Amino acid sequence: VSRFQYPHKDQFTVIKAFNILIKKNKIDSSLLFIGDGPDRKKAENLANSLDPDVRKRIHFLGTKLDVQNYYTAAFALVHASVAGEGLPTIMIEAMNYNLPEVVTDSKTGPREILGDSQYGLLCKVKDPKDMSEKIYRLYTNPNLYKHFQILENERVKDVSPNHIEKKLKSILQDVSGKNYANN
Repeated sequence: VSRFQYPHKDQFTVIKAFNILIKKNKIDSSLLFIGDGPDRKKAENLANSLDPDVRKRIHFLGTKLDVQNYYTAAFALVHASVAGEGLPTIMIEAMNYNLPEVVTDSKTGPREILGDSQYGLLCKVKDPKDMSEKIYRLYTNPNLYKHFQILENERVKDVSPNHIEKKLKSILQDVSGKNYANN
């Protein structure tokens, strides 16, 4: 669920990782992309260049307004970025649906949310082999999968607007010496 705009979103690594996952491990799964953008056609061209057995499992759905239905039905969130994310909203959305995550450890964002693979699996940037291995770990380790689901349910509270507001007020109070608790 993201715009197709490289390097901020790197669907190419996700497609290559999925190809490795299917060809090497014979996983029966599909890959769904929701969103649009200037690099969608390039991503589709990459998918079209793959073995037909892999290609038939990759779906480009375009813009959808009911993404919650896709989160609910999904096995995991797999997300890649090269340039960094800032505040990767998609990761927070997925946590709200208890979706374990495999995400590239880009410059900013993912590590702040997932820790050092504490709340989901970080993989190397632009490394489809590493990403594929991390996805495979989720598929083959139900205990790890459930572990991340439980932890994400707690972690999402740390990035809720109310929690962030409290932290910001505390920081402002420390810096200024004023009490912002009731403001």
